[in-house]
Amino acid sequence: MLISLIRKHTSFILVLALAACSSASSTHHRAQVQQTSIPPVWQTIQSGLGLQHYTDQPPVQTHYQRYCKHAYQIQQTLQDTLPTLSTIAQVAIKDNLPSELILIPYIESHYNPLAYSRTGAAGLWQIMPGTASGLGLRINWWIDQRKDMLASTEAALDYLDYLYHYFGDNWLLAIAAYDSGEGTVKSAIRKNRMHHKPTNFWSLPLPKETKVYVPKLLALAEIIQHPERCDLALPNENGSQFTAIAVPQQLTLTQLAQGAHVDIGTLTELNPQFSRAMTEYNQPHQKLLLPPENAQYLQSYLLNVKDIPVHWQHHQVHTGDTLASIAQQFGSQVTAIQMANHIATSTVRSGQHLLIPVGSLIHGHIVPPTMDKQSYFKLGPQQTLHTIMANESLSQIAKQYHITTGMIRFWNPENAKLPLQVGKRLVIWLPRQTHFDIYIVKSGDSLGSIAQKAGVSVRTIQQANRLIGHIIFPDQVLQIPMAKKPGLHHTLPSIYTVKRGDSIYAIAHRHRIPVKNLLDWNQLMLSSVLHPGQTLTIYR
Repeated sequence: MLISLIRKHTSFILVLALAACSSASSTHHRAQVQQTSIPPVWQTIQSGLGLQHYTDQPPVQTHYQRYCKHAYQIQQTLQDTLPTLSTIAQVAIKDNLPSELILIPYIESHYNPLAYSRTGAAGLWQIMPGTASGLGLRINWWIDQRKDMLASTEAALDYLDYLYHYFGDNWLLAIAAYDSGEGTVKSAIRKNRMHHKPTNFWSLPLPKETKVYVPKLLALAEIIQHPERCDLALPNENGSQFTAIAVPQQLTLTQLAQGAHVDIGTLTELNPQFSRAMTEYNQPHQKLLLPPENAQYLQSYLLNVKDIPVHWQHHQVHTGDTLASIAQQFGSQVTAIQMANHIATSTVRSGQHLLIPVGSLIHGHIVPPTMDKQSYFKLGPQQTLHTIMANESLSQIAKQYHITTGMIRFWNPENAKLPLQVGKRLVIWLPRQTHFDIYIVKSGDSLGSIAQKAGVSVRTIQQANRLIGHIIFPDQVLQIPMAKKPGLHHTLPSIYTVKRGDSIYAIAHRHRIPVKNLLDWNQLMLSSVLHPGQTLTIYR
């Protein structure tokens, strides 16, 4: 279903310690908050807890006892991640949302913006790539805004607010839908209504993970509301206060750190969304998070810095490309491209990604910015860009990729509007043909020992990483193709339409797949009732 989310804030400044960092006339900036007027963040969070925690429900009791038993671990996590938690709290409080939502990233990622799941979810809020596209978060070669503390928080809270209103102002259903998808919750409600059963969260036939997810959040909220009952000491101070500054042109994080008089490590830690240690080229609305005492320095630097003579672009090598032709295409130099990408020869391979220095002052001594090695290896669905052709319809495109028109609309809030504009590109998210694990080589490792651990052949690892020979080095990052297991999506999905008399067992038997896989792929339960005309996704 297409979600039209109104962005409540087009820019955001968490706390303004310096008057120069904001404009009193701007209606888009967050309000200025003085240090002396802010109570300890936990007092603010506790006063904003507004949901019923259903402590009489057995699942909530179970998780409450478990959390209470390990209260010290909770305390340590909250203390260590207080600046991040404070950032999330500021956004939620400004939007008048219940404080329980601030605790969702604890369940999802323990407030770790670099967290990845095997399914491809990432960031504090563990947002899937397709969901990110629908929420307006950019994921490309340069940036992954799911790891952007502010952008991901605003997007996730906007989405939760949408779900709250979509499910009739019901926060438990909204939180359940955040975990399993609004379609899953909507389907569960429809099934219960058909059988004249209650449609509250506790009565719905939801996936097991979701039935656990909501009680865990409620149990944690109950502990935060009454920490003394579990001997939990909440941090009695505010987290570090950060400021978001708009960066109007492409700059490396090294340049920005120097301009802001801040350590490059601190700047990188606060801005993990930048995969190439620089901001995007030709992308006007980029935010940089930094300590407020450094904001004035950076603003002064941005006002005085002239156009950078060298900027960087991304190119994926096509069949027939050579370094010479690529250099000519971008107005670059072969030696500069080689140095930027650590290429010792003149050979490039189809599909290879290159960082291209472009500008008038390129020379043989240009130093490329450090890249995030992990960003080469993406888990979960893979993005495909479809260029709209003349006379194409959404239904034709959906059929081509074995997806629904609703998915396309959600992934492309602007470009999927009717009538379709020829030449526009649509984002399509499809399961990867191959799943990879990431392995960082340790001292004493060999390709043979790594292959044995992973259950794959040495040749498979060599091919996946374009290795010649058996030499590897400590701290080298390898992508390890996962051995095929039932349930992994190694091919494109097919759509099966349920016929009269079909059952889950019959469909699974007919397609020679395990019943569990069919249930997992379609978020069904053994007790689920199938209806003629219903569509199921099946992977071969």
